Amino acid sequence: MTKAKVVSIAEALNAPVDAPILAQEGDQRPFGGRDDDDDFDAPRVPHDCPVKTLGIGTDGQTCWYLNMLGQLVPLGPRDHGKNNLHALFAPRTHLLAKYWPRWSEPKKDRAGNVVKESEIVGFKQDDASEALISACGASGIFDPQGRVRGRGAHRGDGRALTIHFGDKVMVAKPGMGGVEWHDTGLIANYVYPSGGPTPRPHHEPGGVGVVEQLLALINTWNWRRGHVDAILALGWLAQTTIAGAMDWRSHLFVTGGAGTGKSSWNGKDGLCDRLLGRGVLRTGGATEAAVRQKLRDQTIPVMFDEFEPNAFNEQKLAVILELARIASSGDDMHKGGSDHKAAEFTLRSCFQFSAILVPHMEPQDRSRFAILEMDPVREGAKKLDLDGANLPHMGAVLARRMIDGWSRWHDTYLAYHDGLMQSGHTRRSADTFGTLLAAADLALYDHIQLNVVDDWVAQFIPTSIAEISDAAADHDRCLNHLTTSTVQARGGDERETLSTWLTRAVSVERTAIEAGLDAQKIQIARTRLGELGLKVVNAKRLADDASGRPRFGAVEHIPGQPCYLAVAQDHRSLGELFATTKWKNGGWSQTLARSPAAIRGVKAKFAGRSLTAVLVPIEHAIDSSSVAGWVACPSIEAIGQ
Repeated sequence: MTKAKVVSIAEALNAPVDAPILAQEGDQRPFGGRDDDDDFDAPRVPHDCPVKTLGIGTDGQTCWYLNMLGQLVPLGPRDHGKNNLHALFAPRTHLLAKYWPRWSEPKKDRAGNVVKESEIVGFKQDDASEALISACGASGIFDPQGRVRGRGAHRGDGRALTIHFGDKVMVAKPGMGGVEWHDTGLIANYVYPSGGPTPRPHHEPGGVGVVEQLLALINTWNWRRGHVDAILALGWLAQTTIAGAMDWRSHLFVTGGAGTGKSSWNGKDGLCDRLLGRGVLRTGGATEAAVRQKLRDQTIPVMFDEFEPNAFNEQKLAVILELARIASSGDDMHKGGSDHKAAEFTLRSCFQFSAILVPHMEPQDRSRFAILEMDPVREGAKKLDLDGANLPHMGAVLARRMIDGWSRWHDTYLAYHDGLMQSGHTRRSADTFGTLLAAADLALYDHIQLNVVDDWVAQFIPTSIAEISDAAADHDRCLNHLTTSTVQARGGDERETLSTWLTRAVSVERTAIEAGLDAQKIQIARTRLGELGLKVVNAKRLADDASGRPRFGAVEHIPGQPCYLAVAQDHRSLGELFATTKWKNGGWSQTLARSPAAIRGVKAKFAGRSLTAVLVPIEHAIDSSSVAGWVACPSIEAIGQ
């Protein structure tokens, strides 16, 4: 191994070597790198500046700030004028002159002596705007979508509950005990802009007795289902505190005639108004767009008073109900604006409506509502004293109980949801009623009590709940529209429903004397149905397709075999029958194919023309006792389709 040569300092001094020439005089300095004084003279935003710079938007132009009041403010490059900067720092506008002062020139006499020193006479707008824009750039890209949270409840990391009360933000973490209070602004990578303050929860835990008093007060209304409706009403009020953080939100529709007490329930200065205060968006006739724009990033509850249907507002009510439907499962909605930019709206609010008549609801909308009907005030009932009930205090106690109970919300909700499913509810109705019952449970109890769960679930058997028992599936409603439509066989004949023709087409010949007449009627009915794209058939098994899936054809109906109603997938006459419905343009075929035991994609002949059809078991269209030799149609599982 060769040792490195060691040169002494003295030897090096005796034989110096010239340094290599790295650059000649006049050579251009290379680009890149950073010198210590690159931004030495650039104006800066002080570290203690109360206006917070969040970053530059995805458009590369808009600068985002939290102003002195904690509000979210976007400013374009040309918007950093004097008045906008004053507004950004208001009410402490003097800070602009403190951070970026503009000095006056000193005043001198004729001899050149300073008679008045320089003084601050304002702020340098150029320096201020440069500093603020530069600070936004240093903060990086800020995309407000998904990062801004308005007033109401929100889900935090680790199932934490975060509630924005407008001027303060509360964070409750399950298992940690207690809550943390923060100023509005940037918290855990989310922006909580300041807003109008909403009622705070009570400062002390407990308060079961107060909630029981509230439930007793709710029971003073003459609900159609008595205590069951009162519990659902309490559940809706209870969920308003935590609704935005839940996976599902249930809605309420309160209905009843004049003199039943709807106004004292949710009208101006009614129970709901006093209990929830400024923590709710109340409206009498807002449009869907207005509700969206009012909510924006908020998850506070929404209440519609006098949501009455009439001949002119059907579409308006429908889009508002659609808004509520989206809010149940929770989603973000995006709408384009005149500036060609999409605006984002958070939809995680629970809705309440009231009206004398409940408007038409699609099944997917109705399944998200508990419909509470008020009967007339009981004879001899005392006048309701809401002034003496101290409802703001009750609201604060109710909110505190929901916050304290958040740690057990998930388990409580699952207990009610699973119990309702076992009693025969659909998954959607278990979501809706399970949420309301679980919220009422959190308000009234400190722990899950299985006997209470079982008792409440027993009161919600599906057949006893009108919201479920009265709701028809979409395919049933489509078939009902078809079979109750009236048609005319020939000019001069009376108009008859299609169900009458169907009954005639599958009826049995009665006696030998009437046999000829009955056979003729049956054939006429079948012929007329074929001209409308309908036919009574038996399903015939064909060879499986290339992938091994079963195929079926259709043959003339013979009594003693499963009977189907074949409905053409594309037919002009059917198009006319469904022209004014949502099942138009062939939509009837898709809907009817969802009927139990229906067979889709079958070729059948209608008035001599072979068309693709869906086969619907005849018992869905008419009473099975009217079908000659009726045999139940096999299930889809049985036929393997």
